[in-house]
Amino acid sequence: MVDNHIISNCIKGKRKAHSVLYSSCIPYAYSIVSRYLPNSEDRKDVIQEAFVKVFRSIQKYDAGKGTFNLWLRKIVVNECLMFIRKNKRLPLLTSVEEVPEFQLSEEVKHNQLTKRDIENALSDMPEGYKIVFMLNVIDGYNHGEISKMLNIKKETSRSQLARAKKWMQKNLIDNRKNIAYGIF
Repeated sequence: MVDNHIISNCIKGKRKAHSVLYSSCIPYAYSIVSRYLPNSEDRKDVIQEAFVKVFRSIQKYDAGKGTFNLWLRKIVVNECLMFIRKNKRLPLLTSVEEVPEFQLSEEVKHNQLTKRDIENALSDMPEGYKIVFMLNVIDGYNHGEISKMLNIKKETSRSQLARAKKWMQKNLIDNRKNIAYGIF
């Protein structure tokens, strides 16, 4: 959590405050970007653009509307989506039948799923499903917000989320023995 003193010094343009803010927020920003972008060079580009935007618009941050992390997350997610759109990597309609099946190892089938299992599954999930799933389930955006961010209908967002959950269930849950952290 970044304290208000650091934020006010960033607004005043103090480089030391910029450095402290960046150092304290980079792990959080990187964790968000890594969910959306598999390529490390793409991640670096997006993080750089996100922090440029943060420092250019930090005076717009309003603590009354939420925490700094929520404000930062919104900027980082938007930068990820802009990067994906710019590089035409956002196929939003994927049929369940077109999706290759994800296989769990025997070891995982007999134990509860780990965070890593879910991350691996997300990396194999079709891009359209994955983005809507992450925006809704992980980042907490509602279908109205997702529809605006992705320029799609709310119904499309709901449909893609339902398909993503169905894909996860089909590919992660073996006879309902495993529990995937309440996401289904």
